[in-house]
Order: sequence, then structure tokens, then C-alpha cells
Amino acid sequence: MNPRIEDIISKTLIIVGILVFSTLFRLYSLDSDPPDFLSWSAATYIDEGYKSLDARNVVKFGTNFWSPYDQYRGHVNDSRLMYEMQLFIFENFGMKVINLRYMTVWISELIIAILLVTLAFFFKGRMVFFTGLALSINVVYYFHSKVALYELPMLLLGTALMPLLFVFLSHRVIKHTALRVGYIALIIVLIGLFTGAGMNIKESFLIYLCSILAAFFFASILPYFRKRNRFSPALQPDRIFLYLMALIGAVAVVLYLWGGNRYVNKPLMLVGKIWFLEVIYLQPNTFLLAVLSCIAMMKVFFNKRYLHYSRAELLEYQIDLFFTMQLFFSFMLVYLAAYSPLRYFLFSEISIVYLAARFAGNYDSEMRILTQRPLKKRGAAGSFFIFLLVFYIAVQAVIFFMMLLVDFENRRLIMDNFYLNIIQGNFADKHVQMVLILILMLLPVAYYFARHYDEVVHFIKKRASSRVMVFLLIQIQLIYLLSWEFNKTSSIREAMNFVNTLPAERVIIGDWAPMLALESDLKIIYSNPRERKNMNNIPKLDPDYVVANSGSREEEAYNSYVPGLIKPENVIYAFKVQSFDIKIYKVDKKIPPRG
Repeated sequence: MNPRIEDIISKTLIIVGILVFSTLFRLYSLDSDPPDFLSWSAATYIDEGYKSLDARNVVKFGTNFWSPYDQYRGHVNDSRLMYEMQLFIFENFGMKVINLRYMTVWISELIIAILLVTLAFFFKGRMVFFTGLALSINVVYYFHSKVALYELPMLLLGTALMPLLFVFLSHRVIKHTALRVGYIALIIVLIGLFTGAGMNIKESFLIYLCSILAAFFFASILPYFRKRNRFSPALQPDRIFLYLMALIGAVAVVLYLWGGNRYVNKPLMLVGKIWFLEVIYLQPNTFLLAVLSCIAMMKVFFNKRYLHYSRAELLEYQIDLFFTMQLFFSFMLVYLAAYSPLRYFLFSEISIVYLAARFAGNYDSEMRILTQRPLKKRGAAGSFFIFLLVFYIAVQAVIFFMMLLVDFENRRLIMDNFYLNIIQGNFADKHVQMVLILILMLLPVAYYFARHYDEVVHFIKKRASSRVMVFLLIQIQLIYLLSWEFNKTSSIREAMNFVNTLPAERVIIGDWAPMLALESDLKIIYSNPRERKNMNNIPKLDPDYVVANSGSREEEAYNSYVPGLIKPENVIYAFKVQSFDIKIYKVDKKIPPRG
């Protein structure tokens, strides 16, 4: 058989096999709750309901708002594309949360398919297989593929741009100058269209798009710098990168001084995130392999070793650099943001998985780069960066073992108290002191490994192998998946089944109400004591049921607005999921007027 045809068949079988496996895997237990280790944000559990409330109201009542007193404006204007998709699903397939989740599963599979088919044009089947396998079982990506949030549709738009961008990097496809100019125009038009679509999903798409465009810029300019004297040293790619980093830092400072913590986090919160970053401790091995690959790529970048690459080698390096830069910029922009939940770090996840798979599949070559003596002596900045990296990995390793060995309530106490107190500058709290003591104990370890970095890298190269790297790529992901399998719950599904039995046309309010009552015949009002949404209008809305989070003492908040609204003896259903203690109360009629 022709080797080219054999290669195509082999890659096709790999891609089809990965897609079949990952689809069936995602459809498994689609009704179950997200695991308690996934995210500390309530959005993972309730956003499916309240962000589809507009579409539900239109199907049920013919309008976005069934009551003139409803102050919640919904997402129909800010997320028009998602609203139209939700409306289509409800009208054609029924008002079931699982139908929304089916949509997310297919979107996640489209992302995998586009990525793998694209990589198949530029890399061997081994790389396609490792990337597909890693992405199929990656905990962060997997569990977000099973809930109908807005981030995966945005991820699909960004991934759909990648084939077009990578084809541009390759001169094999478009060699004629006129066609190349036309292709650039096509890319610009599509970027404009995708930007419009992404912004009609969520404004945070801008973070993802900027990271993609910045990464593409650096990957695409490399061939123009192969002649050393073509541009001055001040305009070399590595210098441009440093200028851009300085610009981002300056903008972050200006935004903080101008808008407080509305746009960027408080300086202390940036420290707090060292301890509180799910995207790392949920995949420590994957993240470590991705970081090692990043170091190798940036070492080539700053030492300009790409100047000596052949055209084929340069093209592969351009793609590697694209994912490296995309990871760097997306991760940094989300990390600096005032609001940066785990689902926003999905903007970095494709690059994390790709780079980790690249390191595992191309282990010998990447270790050769890491162990090569740099053309320039490592300065203080480089040594400090290595120290920070080693220290950060040590902290995340501790958190990983805590996630496995410490029960959820104690984990929550340690993490929540550290997070809440550090942001207020309160160092007297015992949980803050405990974490800081642990961090101080890790500093000497980090210093030792950073000081002996070259010896450690040579030791890894000598003792480890590509097979070990592949094992590390999937090992911890399998541990988390098995933990979920043996401990999974369906508390939200059971609560929804109960709410479905309540009398039709009654009014239910609360921030969990849109999720729990999505499939019922109740009238839903989204109310949130923290945001004061609809709290002043409770007497006019005349609720029959209130859903409250006892863990946040929401009963007291509701009763402060309407005395006697919630009474302990009127609880009709209660359940716990993650750190949320949810109770459904029946309201005694009539609600006394607010005094």
C-alpha cells in the first residue's frame, strides 16, 4: 500500500476512534452532578438554569418576562447567539436540561475533531493520538463538556480559526502571492465574523481572541527574521515579546488604579491565587509537562535556534510556538482578571493539553532542547523564573494530595478561609497562617531544585522515557475520574424531580430556582440576596416557594427584606451539593407587606 494512503487511513482511524470513545464517555452519567473537586463557583451548578431563563420564558409564556415586576434582565441581549440556540433546543427537543447538555457534548466533540484533523495535516499519527487521548479524559475539559455553560461554544469559535491560521503558516498550500493576499483577506473577514459571534455569546471571548491573535502574530513573523540583519535588534521577536509583556503589565496597573478591582485583581488576590487555582491542581502532571514544553519552546525562541531550522522544522516550531504563546497570554489575562473562575481557564486548556501531549510524544527532542547549554548565560531573571516555577509546582503538588486525602468540608475550610482572609489582608486567621507556614517550608525545597536545575533536568532525561511521560499524561486524570465514578451524586437531578411535582403556575424564587425548576410548570423568578436582584419586589412577585442557600445564610437575607417570608418549619426539600446547603421553603400566604 502507498505509504501516504496508509498514513491517511491510520490517522483517520485514530481520529474516528478518539471521537467515538470521547462521545460515549461524555454521554455517560450526563445527568449526574459535577464533582465537588471541579470548581468552587456556584455557576458550575446553576448557570445552566438561570442563563436559559429567557428562552424558557419565551416558550412557556411567549415573553422574556412573565411578570412586570421582574428586575432580572436576563441574557437575551448580551448573549443573543446562545439565547437563539437555547430557544431552538427547547422548541424542537423539549425543555430538558439534558438537551442543553447534549448540545455541549456535540460542541466539545467538534472542538476535538477540528483540532485533531488540523494536527493530522502537520504531525504524525502518534501526536494526533496522544493529543486526542489526553483531551478525551482531561478532567477540566471533560466535566465542562457535560454542563451547558457558555465557554465551550466560545472555545469552538477559537478552535475553528486554527486550521485557517496554520494553513497560512504553511507555504505548501498557498504559494502564489496574490492568492496569499486573498487568503489573508479571508482570514480577516472570518476573524471579524467569529468576533461578532463570540461577543454575542459572552464578552470574555475577547480574552480568548486576543490570546489567539497574539500567538498567531509571533508564529507568523518568524520566517521574516531568518536573515539576521533584516531588522534591528530592537525589533526582533524576543524583544517584541518583552515589549508586549511590559505593555500588559502597565495596562494592568493603570486599570487597577483607575477601576479598582473591577477589571484586575487586588495584588494580594494575585498571591491568593497561588493556593487557589483549580486549572493546575486538577491536572498537575499535564500542566507540568505543558510548562516544560513551554520552556523548551521559549528557549528556542530567545536563543533564536529557529534560524537554523529547515522549512519543515520551522513550520512545526511555528505551531508549537503558537500554542505556547496562546497558553501564556490567555493564562496571564485570565489570572490578572478580577473574576477568573475555572471555566475561564478553558481558554488555555487546548494549548495546555497540546503542549503536554507534544512533550510526551516528542520527549527526546524536547529534553535535548532543555538540556542544551544556552547561547546566552542564564541571568538573574531566568534563575528567578525557574525558582518561581519550581516553587509553584511544589505548592500545587501539595494541593493535589490534599484534594485526594482530605475530606471536602476540611478542604473547603482551608481554601475558603485562606482565600477570603488573604484578599482582606488578614494574616491573623489560623488557616492563612497554616498555609503560609506550609509555603515557607516549601521555599528551601524550591530553592534547592532551582539551584540544581540543570542537574535535575539531566537526571530526568537519563532516568525517564517517553512511555513514562505518556503515563504521567493520563495518570492523575484517571485518578480524578475514578474518584468521581465512585463518589458521584445526582442531588440536583433528584431535586429537579421533586420540584416537577409541585403544583403548576406557582411562583418560585431564588438564585438556584431557575436551575431546579427549569423543567417544571412553575413560574420562575431569579433573585439573589448578594446582588439584590428582585429582593425589593418580593411582595409584588408573591412567591409560593423560596430556594435558599443555608450555607450563605440566605434565609436571614430574605427575611430582612420581607419579615417572616422564610420559616424553618416550612422547609419542604433539602439537599447538599459541594459546599452548597440548599433548602426549598413553602411560603405562608399572604406575604406581610414590607415594613
